[in-house]
Amino acid sequence: MGKMKSKGVRKMKSLMKKISMVFLLCMCFTITAEAYDDSYYIPEDNWPEAPEITAPTAVLIDAESGMVLYAKHADARRFPASITKLMTALLTIEDSSLDEQMVFEKEALGTLPPGYVSIYASEGEVMSVRECLYALLLPSANDAANGLAVHDAGTIAAFAEKMNQRAVEAGAMGTHFVNPSGLADPDHYTTAHDMSLILRQCIRYPEFLEIAGTVKHTIPATNKSAARYVDLTHQMLKKTSPYYYEYAVAGKTGNTTESGRTLVTYAKKGDMELICCVMQCEDGEQFLSTKALFEYGFRNFEVLSDRKVEQDIGSVKTEDTAFRFMEGSRKFRLQLTGTELVKPVSVSLDKLDTKIVYLNPTEEENGCFAELQYFMRDKQLGSSKVKMEILNEVVAGGKIIPQHSSPLHNSDFMLFLICMAGIITTLWIGWMAAVKDIRKNRQEKEAEAAEKIETVETAAEKAENTEEEEQIEEIVAQKCEEKTEAEEKSAEETDAEDEKESVKDNVNPEAHN
Repeated sequence: MGKMKSKGVRKMKSLMKKISMVFLLCMCFTITAEAYDDSYYIPEDNWPEAPEITAPTAVLIDAESGMVLYAKHADARRFPASITKLMTALLTIEDSSLDEQMVFEKEALGTLPPGYVSIYASEGEVMSVRECLYALLLPSANDAANGLAVHDAGTIAAFAEKMNQRAVEAGAMGTHFVNPSGLADPDHYTTAHDMSLILRQCIRYPEFLEIAGTVKHTIPATNKSAARYVDLTHQMLKKTSPYYYEYAVAGKTGNTTESGRTLVTYAKKGDMELICCVMQCEDGEQFLSTKALFEYGFRNFEVLSDRKVEQDIGSVKTEDTAFRFMEGSRKFRLQLTGTELVKPVSVSLDKLDTKIVYLNPTEEENGCFAELQYFMRDKQLGSSKVKMEILNEVVAGGKIIPQHSSPLHNSDFMLFLICMAGIITTLWIGWMAAVKDIRKNRQEKEAEAAEKIETVETAAEKAENTEEEEQIEEIVAQKCEEKTEAEEKSAEETDAEDEKESVKDNVNPEAHN
């Protein structure tokens, strides 16, 4: 009985699951997910062969989508050194006005060990946040990092907490900071992939790109110092350097004994934007490996625009029946917009797998009702928003009336009503099937209960008969025992009389003579 009940429950759950899927599709509901999977999975087939690089740790991502194009120990924990200052700059730009004045406090200057890069700021020195960012990102001044941290959060420890919180928001889940400059500490670590995601956040701000892309800068005189002249340490942005790379835009260098050479760089060529991070490098190795990965990315991958994807929409593979119906209908025209797609140049669009995800009505923008996602094996390469437009129809008199662009208008509203009727019918059928299963289970329970009652009654009857037989046997045994006792008593009385007579005879022997 228990197995039958479990089977009925499973059938019910399966049916309700199907009903829910029909309901979700017809009403265009969906659960939103991250636009891209930033895992390190790289398809084996048709993925461009990567170059051999000497950097022990490296990652290359598309800056727009965050998609990983190349990874080498990208999630391994490493010491970041001064590329930590990217997070310091990010928080400063987000929290402060670059024109406001900051004062170098004692806490900011008293915690720096000797020998580290500094602009030799003095306690009480006043400087604008903008000029302090130049000191932070060009020569990599550690006192500037501490000064900005104290100005932002009050203490270095409080600022470190904000750094870690912002890292999580950026998707940098393998990172933990304890200071704003990158000084070596066992609890101060990150990954190549995490640092690429942090730089991805930084490049959203024009102020960052302007400052981090500057090769030389003069910090004006302050209340305690003459003008300072600072130079950029990132050699790929300096035209006079042998490591110069024309597509490099901004980035940050790092170097300590514990970390080796670290480097994060943003590069742009045409429509493609890439971010590369290398760590644990020897001197010079960080620039060569970064350039090799940028060349690999720009040469082997392409960014597709809305127009290019829309031209090839007829060749897009999808098993979604509703999408195919609309795409092939003369009454509808599907438009793709907001395309973010990076794919290998050698792989045509029709070779990609696709998936249709219908949007919740609250998420619809500009008439877009679905998202078309592109995959290569299990790796998502991008997506496009899908907009459905109803084509113009010719009416009496030859006048052309443009139809409303909403999918739920006029004849489409009838289609909507039909879908709703189908949903209600499906739910009713499911409910009736569930009621039928419940009734069947109830009947089976009643039959089983009746069978148990009959078994109990039979057992009770049998027990009662057995008890009567035992009582009769006890009575018979008792009667037999009484009879035996009576016989024994009678025999004893007879023997006693005989003995009495014998005694009399012995006393008067002459009486018998």
